[in-house]
Amino acid sequence: MLSRPPRGYAPDDPLIDYLKRKDFIAVTDLTDADALSPSFIDRFTAVCTAASPLMRVLTKALALQF
Repeated sequence: MLSRPPRGYAPDDPLIDYLKRKDFIAVTDLTDADALSPSFIDRFTAVCTAASPLMRVLTKALALQF
């Protein structure tokens, strides 16, 4: 996390803690049994789908295609 607000942002901005972050991550627990399961691809797809709103926001903030 940055120690100071990014240039151009007020220190009292209500979202300053988010603006000072250097990275955002999404995590899920998958076991060895999950990885070896015949339904792994379905589970993995569901996890990726659940993370897509976060990815959409981050890519939009960076002016990237999603």
